Amino acid sequence: MRIRWKILVLLLAVSMVPMLALRWKAGGLFHALALELSEQARDTLATQSTQALKRLVEDHARVLKRDAELIDMILRVRTAELERRLWGSPVPAERSIRETDRAGEAPAGDLKERDPSVYCRLVETGVCEPLSVSRREPLWRFPPGTAAPYRELTAGRLEGMATLYDAVDREFPGLFLWQMVVLDNGIQTLYPGPAGVSLPDGRDASWYRQVRDRGKTVWSMPVIDALTCRIVIPVAAPIHGPDGAFAGAAALMVPVSTLLHENKHIRMLSRNVISLLVRAVPRSASREAGVMIIASEDPGAERGREWRYLQTVRWLSSDVPGAMDAVISDLMNRRSGISEVPYGGDATIMAYSVISAEGTSLLLIVPKSDLIADAESMERYVQARFIEEMRTTRILFSGVLVAVFLISLVLSRYVTHNIHKVLEGSRRLATGDFSTRIDIRSRDEVGELGRAFNRMVPDLEERIRLKQGLEVASSVQKNLLPGKPPHLPGFDMAAVSRYCDETGGDFHDFIPLNRGGVPGLGVAVGDVSGHGISAALLMATARAFLKGRVGQPGDLATVIGDVNRLVCRDTDATGQFLTLFYMEIAPDAAAVDWIRAGHDPAVWYDPETGAFAELKGKGAALGIDEGMTYTAGRRTGLSPGHIIAVGTDGIWEARNAAGEMFGKHRFKALIRSHADRTAAGILEGILAGLEAFRGPRPQSDDVTIVIVKKTEG
Repeated sequence: MRIRWKILVLLLAVSMVPMLALRWKAGGLFHALALELSEQARDTLATQSTQALKRLVEDHARVLKRDAELIDMILRVRTAELERRLWGSPVPAERSIRETDRAGEAPAGDLKERDPSVYCRLVETGVCEPLSVSRREPLWRFPPGTAAPYRELTAGRLEGMATLYDAVDREFPGLFLWQMVVLDNGIQTLYPGPAGVSLPDGRDASWYRQVRDRGKTVWSMPVIDALTCRIVIPVAAPIHGPDGAFAGAAALMVPVSTLLHENKHIRMLSRNVISLLVRAVPRSASREAGVMIIASEDPGAERGREWRYLQTVRWLSSDVPGAMDAVISDLMNRRSGISEVPYGGDATIMAYSVISAEGTSLLLIVPKSDLIADAESMERYVQARFIEEMRTTRILFSGVLVAVFLISLVLSRYVTHNIHKVLEGSRRLATGDFSTRIDIRSRDEVGELGRAFNRMVPDLEERIRLKQGLEVASSVQKNLLPGKPPHLPGFDMAAVSRYCDETGGDFHDFIPLNRGGVPGLGVAVGDVSGHGISAALLMATARAFLKGRVGQPGDLATVIGDVNRLVCRDTDATGQFLTLFYMEIAPDAAAVDWIRAGHDPAVWYDPETGAFAELKGKGAALGIDEGMTYTAGRRTGLSPGHIIAVGTDGIWEARNAAGEMFGKHRFKALIRSHADRTAAGILEGILAGLEAFRGPRPQSDDVTIVIVKKTEG
């Protein structure tokens, strides 16, 4: 048996009496929780249904935009083809022209293609009688007095257009009810060609006047088709003559029900949805702003005749004054949206979206009770499940209490005995007794804990000893670094070394000199590869070599070369190395001598000119090549106020939380901004700027900085 069950049994045994006391209270709390969960589920489902309704309306708008782009493209191609045929070389007509007054004389078999669900005409009895239409050729209309030769010429020029009409009709079935061409001279065609009808003059149509006045493609307001009584949206584009003047229009009659596939999508949300085509009307002197109903869907109509045009003006209103204000505002500003509005005595959800540039919008009215029906069903289900589960848990709870009492008597002493062993061993270990071991022979988690404890004690002892050794090494290394810079007349100096671990490989040192009876000072900054104990040991060795050799005769190049040979003998098998920048200054001299052994150049700053210079030189890092030679550098012109700064790469390679490097440009900028301070002030400003740049990111490399500032005296 696993320990978690043992602990559970023990806790249940201890808390058995409180559990009995709280059982009655828990029932009420769980009941309240069930109510809250059911309400949340209802609210969530209701919100999802409402948003689904909004997305559905917005999807209609997107589908309409896509279809509108397709229709515009078809019209552009259509008008270009018509202009080419009308103003190109004349072609004699090869077929008879079926005109309005000769519709009954069509060739045999020409009218056999019919779609009675689309092409039918309402009669006085209310029956929709099928219309005979021809997909082979359009129906022509010529104004009275048109000469026969001119008829034949026009028909010849437009010969073959029926093939293009039919191709578009078959490629996009149901998208267009009629395809029309109306010329400014009164000649017009209608496709597919209906039989037994008389075409009115298309030049009197509002859409024709709009395209003639605007000179561009026009989407007109929905109108009732004179032949089928369906609601259509006329889309027309101008036809231009050879001189660019307006010569007519090509039009496509798009059924509203084709663009708005409502029965397929909306009925899934509610069988009681009301679909309307509306338009927002601004406030006028005679009435307030409102929503005018253009057309409403007839849910009981046959397929293809879903939309019914209103012969009289009807306004959409709510039972509550002001409830429609948000809807009116959105429609006036061409915004889609969703709003809860009382309508027809019920709480309803209105979803709407603009579907035309003229402001026509699709508006759906759905009873709120339909949208939240699933949510209410979920609420009832949750409550029923709660009652059933509470009945089951009462029975189980009684049995568990009896079993808990019996099992706890057997296991409690066994578990607590082993846990007590672990506790006692931990107490002895806390006093520093590393010989402590505990004897637990069980095969469960308590036994594994005892074995892990026994393995941990020697590891912990070793780590504590290592920690103590590191603390001693860190203390020794810090004692090797100078506590403060020595006093040198005419110079102000400051230095610091900060390690990212307990010990590090960076170091700096100030070495008093007396060359030829002239006192001076040697300044050294080194950076050993790597971190930790190995780097600290090499740092101490190299520092000792340098201090021992500098005091002996020889120029700087010879001194550093000798130090390099000594270091190489110690690093030959380790692969370690160190970079070094060493310079010598004298209080009475206005010059600096230095050696650069693979280290970054020191920075020389002149505050009078604001210019920076770098103390460069040739020479590889120490510990790489025993035969390496070094070249000393010298720079004169050291004047009061001049600053020399030497640092390690832990400064400019420091990174912030974004991974950006500190860089030498920031290092130099801090020197410039604090140049008027003492050497200690400059050092403090650089460290503060580095800490601010690094932010919460920990220090990842050792940092050493030495500042030497020339002063008066």
